[in-house]
Amino acid sequence: MKAVVSQANDATESVEIPRPTPDAGEVLLKVQAATINPVDVHVRSLLKTFGLEQGQPVGLGWDVVGEIVEVGPGVSLEVGSRVAAVQSDGVAKSSGTLAEYAVLPAEVVAEVPVSLDSIAAATLPMNSLTAAQGLDLLGEAAGRKLLITGAAGAVGGFALVLARRLGFKVTGLARASDADFVRSTGASFSAALTEGEFDAVFDAASLGSAVFVALRDGGAYSGVQPGNVPTAERGIGVQAVQVVGDGPRLAEFLRLAESGEFELRVAGSFGFEQAAEVANRLSRGGQRGRWVLVP
Repeated sequence: MKAVVSQANDATESVEIPRPTPDAGEVLLKVQAATINPVDVHVRSLLKTFGLEQGQPVGLGWDVVGEIVEVGPGVSLEVGSRVAAVQSDGVAKSSGTLAEYAVLPAEVVAEVPVSLDSIAAATLPMNSLTAAQGLDLLGEAAGRKLLITGAAGAVGGFALVLARRLGFKVTGLARASDADFVRSTGASFSAALTEGEFDAVFDAASLGSAVFVALRDGGAYSGVQPGNVPTAERGIGVQAVQVVGDGPRLAEFLRLAESGEFELRVAGSFGFEQAAEVANRLSRGGQRGRWVLVP
């Protein structure tokens, strides 16, 4: 089957690899749509950070929407179902979701509502679960003041909605050109950091310790780069999210998308032959919405 990989020289390429087969508790999906994320572009540097670089091709892709075409022993899901999932096997994997087929644990998949387009739905799993699990690290909302950096990005946009649902008083930090989007979620908008104003920060933009100026002493920080967590200071609690698959929670988020509470933003779609071009575009940053592979 065709799959997109990162070669040892950091080149993004489409190659032929064996089609996977599901083991016990797993499902095989025929991929309909799969999103490329910043983690895919920076996979080589991540491998080095975690001491996993071995010079072998690494499969790319975490998000997927596809049709179940085969199930392993012990799986009750029906062949033919259209499902979404995030493949959270870590960065050192031989095959990701940017492929014609993908194998996933049955417990991480969720059925996609009929009204949702597969391409749009593929932008949801990794980014929404990263937002939710990152907010979990901050503790109870209880009316606390929360700053979300990168608020107009894919993770930050979902975090704005989820944080308000949890009961945080939310401000989104973003470019002035993104003010309307941030405010459309019901959050306040800021284009600059203000000193000591917030009880907690969800750092979707990976600003690191630079954002500490906005936190009160003893505040809470949650980042999205487990291998690049800023050093704690002034009693600030510092953590970072490492996303894991969660079928039931993803099903809830798909329903939020179906109702229109989550906005699913697609920058564009591409085929295997455009994978390197899209990866280069994504590496330059500033994307609003995600690029989605359609095999």
